[in-house]
Amino acid sequence: MDTQWESPDLMGAEFMSAAMKDVESSILEYPVEFNGNFGWFSAGVSERAVILCGTLGFEQLSAHRAWRELAAQIAGAGCAVLRFDYPGEGDSLDIDPRRLDNFTNAIFQAVMFLRTEAEAKEIVLVGLRLGATLAALVAANCNVDGLALLAPFTSGRAYLREMRLRATTIDHLPDGTPIPQKADELLLGSFRLHSSLIVDISKIDLFADIRAPAPRVLIIGSDTKRLAQRYKDLGCEVSTDLFPELANLLVSDMFSETPTEAFKHVTNFVIHQASLSTETRRTPAPASQINGPGWSERPRQFGHGMFGVLCRPEHSAADTPIILFIGSGRNPHSGRGRQIVALSRKLAQSGVSSFRFDLLGIGDSVERRDGSSPLYSLDAVNDVRAVIDHLQASTQNPVMVVGFCSGAFLAFHAICRDERISAAVLVNLFCFDWNPSYDLETMMRNPNWGLASYAAQAKSRASWSRLFRDPKRILSILMKLSRLAGRVSKRSVKNIFQKVNFQDTVSGRIDNVRKRGASLAFIFSENEPGMLEVYRNLGHDKKKVEDIIGGPIVVIDKADHNLANEGVFDEFDLALRGIIQNENAKLAAHNRREHFGVVSKV
Repeated sequence: MDTQWESPDLMGAEFMSAAMKDVESSILEYPVEFNGNFGWFSAGVSERAVILCGTLGFEQLSAHRAWRELAAQIAGAGCAVLRFDYPGEGDSLDIDPRRLDNFTNAIFQAVMFLRTEAEAKEIVLVGLRLGATLAALVAANCNVDGLALLAPFTSGRAYLREMRLRATTIDHLPDGTPIPQKADELLLGSFRLHSSLIVDISKIDLFADIRAPAPRVLIIGSDTKRLAQRYKDLGCEVSTDLFPELANLLVSDMFSETPTEAFKHVTNFVIHQASLSTETRRTPAPASQINGPGWSERPRQFGHGMFGVLCRPEHSAADTPIILFIGSGRNPHSGRGRQIVALSRKLAQSGVSSFRFDLLGIGDSVERRDGSSPLYSLDAVNDVRAVIDHLQASTQNPVMVVGFCSGAFLAFHAICRDERISAAVLVNLFCFDWNPSYDLETMMRNPNWGLASYAAQAKSRASWSRLFRDPKRILSILMKLSRLAGRVSKRSVKNIFQKVNFQDTVSGRIDNVRKRGASLAFIFSENEPGMLEVYRNLGHDKKKVEDIIGGPIVVIDKADHNLANEGVFDEFDLALRGIIQNENAKLAAHNRREHFGVVSKV
């Protein structure tokens, strides 16, 4: 390490008392929009502002929560902060095809935004991974005062090579084999890089720059020597450090850990010799609305620190429910592969409104009071109720919840407990009720956590070949199958010897839902373990089960769990639209009966 940036003397009692407020960071941070890019802004008390340039796709999905924490940390130290979504990412406007210039222009626009709307006199760019590379490309043209690079790629080819390697470990078909990659595309964690962007990225070479990107540069990573020397040769004052926490930051959205030491180093660097502002500075106006073709979106902060986005059509269709999306795992409200954003905007173009949001402890909502995870937690139903309370302050449309995986679990319990929900679509439900004997971390870390998955793999010669190349895996699978069988056996014994109130069973709860006129539907990828739950609780006859739940059971062949395989998302979109159309017809019939004075449930 060359230079350690310490907290400067001026960051003493006067500065810190002005900057460090005992206030929830989400209250200080609010949504903004510039040039169609959605972002979050936190005001500061210094003349310096910091722009966080995230990376792309799956890596940014994993780092989302930690990136938010870094913004709060820097804002707490006194500097204004802007974090934002690139075009075609997160909540920003869609763009097709995406090109590298779209991303570098967005960083340049962010700099101009802070200089004009926040009256920032100094700008520091902080980039993560490919975002660090993009920040380095832009910095010299923006006349920034500092540049912090977290694990940057010095070439686009290095980035593409690493992402292709990682893709083989993340995206899998139902039989456990990696999802095939197109020759001119890259699929990673449900996010796609198309050919034009891949070509652009492949041309990146930071060593080709002949101008110093900034007077001061911080580089944190495993291999910093060459780039640090290059920037020193260009006249920069350079500081370097290792980044041992990187792997845990980018492992996945479920298990990502905040790199506290690296972020502390970054914060010290960006506030180094920052001057207190001697005058009241203007702050950007909060984002009111982002408009796209046939849709408009309004960011909403509501309840006790929750965040969501209302997507509305240009022309609303009659007799339609509002769709409430509940994402899977710890994915932020945009969804894995940005699927929820795509669904929201496509539905709006068909006249259907929707709301996507983050549970407490996820995405851009504040932490839960006890710091626990909301996944498979029944008290998270209160978050869903808070969303409906917020929506019904401005509309009385019925609500249809669409939940994915752990979100499907929550959607099921929400429709059972809240009569304002008229329908629920459960996508790749794992279980109706969470068994305390399940180990969530083990289940999520291992893609082969269901009996159905093992059965599917047993049919594959490739699976057997991989299995016998790794004998330890045989014992692992046998032990897991034994535990799964034991759980099923224990539940069976309980059903025989313990008197269970029918109203408390899955069938009983669904019966109550149906009695009030609400309905359910299931959409499953091929060989999902949740299908066993449906059969065990509701029966093996598909037609009879559909009569029980009041909606269809759709199974998408060759679909992976995250609906990322080629063509699968389109099939899912078609199935969901069919379910919504059925709900529309039901609401239209209900409204006609009400019009003629016939009392009936929805």
